[in-house]
Amino acid sequence: MDQTGKILSQESYNTGSVVLEGIKDKSFNFTFPIYEEPYVVSNEVNGINLNRSSEKKKIKTGIPKRYQDMTLQNVVKRGIPDQTKSPFYVISQYIDNLPKMLNCGQGLLLRGDVGTMKTTLAVAIMYEVLELGGTAYFISMANLMDSLYSVSQEERQSLENKLKNVDLLVLDDLGLEYDKGWVSVKIRALINYRFDNQKSVIITTNLGSDIKNLYLKGMLDRIEASSMIVDFRGNSLRERFRSFDSV
Repeated sequence: MDQTGKILSQESYNTGSVVLEGIKDKSFNFTFPIYEEPYVVSNEVNGINLNRSSEKKKIKTGIPKRYQDMTLQNVVKRGIPDQTKSPFYVISQYIDNLPKMLNCGQGLLLRGDVGTMKTTLAVAIMYEVLELGGTAYFISMANLMDSLYSVSQEERQSLENKLKNVDLLVLDDLGLEYDKGWVSVKIRALINYRFDNQKSVIITTNLGSDIKNLYLKGMLDRIEASSMIVDFRGNSLRERFRSFDSV
């Protein structure tokens, strides 16, 4: 927090004779302001300091609290498990070429069993996009379905515009929301829009080949045509990383 008040007057102050390195018997004059009783300006909203760019990002990106510290640096710091080293290498290559990937709308399809760091690494990529000055948004497919059903038309339109236009969109847990009706149509329209406009999408899913039984071929073709497919194998890592609270 900062304290601020209106300047009422100014006073001058003379140091008198002082000795500095290489300068002897030198005096200095300073002028300093006299303020009225200060008032407090707070840059915090609900306990979040809005002067911290990292906090701003957390508010605007939809990243769940459990994953808000999952920057690439923190992920590497806690260690990459052997079973994740192969997909991590592919993702590292994606990050190394991130501006090019975003420019051409190249995304990622991260698929594998639960607890294998798919969501963690998707969030880490989001933070890299934000560091470049880009925009990114995270939403789980279950929450997307709930939002499309429960919010007002105005709120729904605002959400849809955000999902269409951010530089990077992360759709987490494709398949959990599966619905053959209106929501499924909305999701197909979103995927089609971002494909046509070369907007990158990162999709995480626990589904394998059975994904073809849930979604129309045209939608899957667009996902595969604009995504590097990265397979995650092995057991759940959630017990190993329990102290870190996310995988």
